[in-house]
Amino acid sequence: QLTAIEVASQLGERESAVNRQGDFFSASKGVQLKITYDINDDLVFSSITGYDTAEFEFSFDFDGTPTSIGQYNANNSDFFGFNQDFNLNFSSDKIDFIAGVYFGRQQVDNYEDLHFFGFLNDSAGPDQFNPGVTTSVSSIINYKQFQSSVAAYAEGRYDINEKWAVTVGARLTRDVVEFNDFSSLLLDSSGNPAAYAYTTGDAMGLP
Repeated sequence: QLTAIEVASQLGERESAVNRQGDFFSASKGVQLKITYDINDDLVFSSITGYDTAEFEFSFDFDGTPTSIGQYNANNSDFFGFNQDFNLNFSSDKIDFIAGVYFGRQQVDNYEDLHFFGFLNDSAGPDQFNPGVTTSVSSIINYKQFQSSVAAYAEGRYDINEKWAVTVGARLTRDVVEFNDFSSLLLDSSGNPAAYAYTTGDAMGLP
């Protein structure tokens, strides 16, 4: 069996070697509901509701060498999104106008399992914890991200004649992003918990 140095010496200019294969998976689903109501011949009320979910998973060796230096054992993300829009649409011979309000909420739950310097564990004994020096560094990370958006908007168009028209619009948006429930668990050379850290968004000075 070739050593890592021997394998690396046989690689071409644009070639790399890894000690494990990875996998990638993604999936998404969504649904939208639109309801309209004709108030009169010129004015229409609309409601647009959307809900989306997605999941993303991957694991791979990212150091580009045949030695276990750095890898994602797992990286999983789950996404949830909700959006709601209400608007009024006015249309006549010379004037078109739309005004509405919008609300959206998104959430991402993330899980990461990272492993660094795995080759050090070949010589380390069981239940040892000296990360990056004589043992590997394994870290399991969890956190959540939230984003909410509120907006009001309007746009109007006036046809001066068959060739010329004037359009004016404006939108006001307020976004709030939160980073919550961050935790990191470090493992020893046998994969047992060795150190743990947890914090909330408030503790990190975030909204």
